[in-house]
Amino acid sequence: MFERVLEYSTGYYFTSDGETVVDCGDSQNMRAFSLLVNDKWVEVSPIDYLNPIRTTFNSIESNTGQCRVCLKQSSDRFWHLGTSALVGYYSKFDFTNRQISLTPLSAASKQEVVTSSKPDRILGTSWVTVTLIAFGMSIVVAIFTLLILAVCFGIGPFNTNGAK
Repeated sequence: MFERVLEYSTGYYFTSDGETVVDCGDSQNMRAFSLLVNDKWVEVSPIDYLNPIRTTFNSIESNTGQCRVCLKQSSDRFWHLGTSALVGYYSKFDFTNRQISLTPLSAASKQEVVTSSKPDRILGTSWVTVTLIAFGMSIVVAIFTLLILAVCFGIGPFNTNGAK
């Protein structure tokens, strides 16, 4: 997922602290994505996960034109989003049942939280696609091999000896 978020940027780099930095102007190109939280789809837009980097010089604060990407993949299969996923939502934490309830704020431009179930398939390439591509490639390799053999042994229209 992280690579899909960054593919719409004009470029990015990693700091020594492990943060990812992009040009803040990329917020116009970068895409929103949705997360499934407690069977509810929650929208995270670029303005939520891009945080402008500011600098102070002679007590004057200014923008650098660069933004931190506030998404990070952990060493396990989980993602750490923090407040990026909560921006624009009223959030209620139920510590007893270990649940989070989210409702879009009236002033936010968030989509309504929709109840749903997990997607039918995992993001990425399906096995059907991989099988079809592998089958097609094996046919191309077989035809290419037969053509090379025909040229090497002078079989069919590729006969260079003049005999028919």
